[in-house]
Amino acid sequence: MTQLKELEITYAGLAVIPSEIGNLESLARLNLRGNRLKSLTPEIGQLQDLKELYLAGNQLEKLPSEVGSLRNLRTLDVGSISLTSLPGEVKQLTSLRNLTLFVNPLKTLPVGVFELSSLESLAFPKIGFKSLSGEAGKLSKLKTLFLHDNSLSALPSEIGNSKSMETLTAQNNQISSLPTETSGLTSLRDLTVSNNQLTNLPPAIGELTELRRITLGDNQLGSLPPELGQLRKLNQLYLSGNRLTDLPAEIGKLRLLKRLNLEKNLISDAALAKLHSLKLLRNLDLRGTNVTAEGVSRLAEALPKCKIVNDFDQ
Repeated sequence: MTQLKELEITYAGLAVIPSEIGNLESLARLNLRGNRLKSLTPEIGQLQDLKELYLAGNQLEKLPSEVGSLRNLRTLDVGSISLTSLPGEVKQLTSLRNLTLFVNPLKTLPVGVFELSSLESLAFPKIGFKSLSGEAGKLSKLKTLFLHDNSLSALPSEIGNSKSMETLTAQNNQISSLPTETSGLTSLRDLTVSNNQLTNLPPAIGELTELRRITLGDNQLGSLPPELGQLRKLNQLYLSGNRLTDLPAEIGKLRLLKRLNLEKNLISDAALAKLHSLKLLRNLDLRGTNVTAEGVSRLAEALPKCKIVNDFDQ
């Protein structure tokens, strides 16, 4: 039994983990999701070979400080439990790659989290955070950052230091602008900031040349910067529910664009003329805009392979 590598007890009503679990010195993966655990035995810190620990869906209010002894831990999932804080010893998890904290009553992230230099994925949606510390910029290896469904009013300028970041998800917050320093996210491929309060995009967004998808629906954007045309690898652009009256001519340079959503904006036929060069476009949503049937017809002639969803076709 002491040579056990994996242990999975999920959704079984488990209320207590016996201290003897510390004897499973070869355990590499422990999955205890969806039980009724209110505490963890300190002996869990003896599992020196543990690489993955899943505790989501329990009733834990805190983690024992001994968790910091799990020096080989790479994945820690403590989402949707009852955590009000994390022990300071979390900063000792120097091998940690993935940390999930969603749906917890945490007030703030402990500074120790930002000292996890190996961290590649950090998720803390639906917690209610109003701000994100600039210390987040220390996470130079971070590839994915999930901030959605909080109460953030801004992103720290230091976020631009995360040169390895590929995915940034921050929808359903109260963000009114993106810092110019986001131009430092030169590896970013997927940016989601829908359902916020953005009124404009910084010209620096044109420096994010690895972007493949941008989702900015349900903001208050009145215009787009011409620098958007520098995103030559972009293939999906979602802009529904904004206040756009026109599109920059440079949007015609997005030759790899396949999906474009302009639903519920104020654009007219003049904007459609700027899309004629997008020969790879396959899906375009124009519902709820000010375009005319004639404008849609002309665009359909220029882009015969594109499915144009509009208010005129029955």
